[in-house]
Amino acid sequence: MSEVQEPRPDVPAAPPVAANRPEVRPPDDRSPDELRADLGELRVELGETVQELAQRVDVPAQVRAKREEATELVQQQVAHARKVVQDTVPAVERLLHGRRGVVAAGAAVVGGLVLLLRLRRRRSRRRAES
Repeated sequence: MSEVQEPRPDVPAAPPVAANRPEVRPPDDRSPDELRADLGELRVELGETVQELAQRVDVPAQVRAKREEATELVQQQVAHARKVVQDTVPAVERLLHGRRGVVAAGAAVVGGLVLLLRLRRRRSRRRAES
């Protein structure tokens, strides 16, 4: 048998049961058709909200969308780079026309420097290993 306990001053009292229930509103003056229309609007809003939440939770779909965005961005950048190169090549060809010897000499110097640097690295690695 349960006995009624007296309230203790150190423990807060539980809220009344009515406080947990939704507020009861007095009936308004809207017609049943207006209420149905409002209900239809609420259903549409709820459906949109559910779809938005589902999209936020769908990680694979988000990954696909980001990948598609990145792919499109890269394709745009590649297309722009191609256009820049196509526009620049004729000007470079005109500039270098008649100077092929200078270009060949420059390429030979750069190639020689690259070869020299590689040989020096190889020697320094062999010395470090010894």
